[in-house]
Amino acid sequence: MVRQFSVAEARNRLTELIHQAEEDGPVRITRRGKPVVVIVSERDYVKISRDAPGFAESAEAFRLSLSPEDLDGLGDTLKGLRSKEHGRKVTL
Repeated sequence: MVRQFSVAEARNRLTELIHQAEEDGPVRITRRGKPVVVIVSERDYVKISRDAPGFAESAEAFRLSLSPEDLDGLGDTLKGLRSKEHGRKVTL
């Protein structure tokens, strides 16, 4: 469970909150009861901010992982899945 402190509490206990974030996980800081900042350890920050492939890269990797046998009959499987109706009218 994420521990939560007000900005005033955090100001007075910053060193303690940093140690908590390092040892126990994220610490949430609130202003007037609303979350505004989260203190995380460097280790956790690196985990969540490392470069992950985007959608296009992931889709391309998936496509390249398929063999021709995987694709046989795929056209028949996908046929009829897309609606033939026109989309809604849009005024620009």
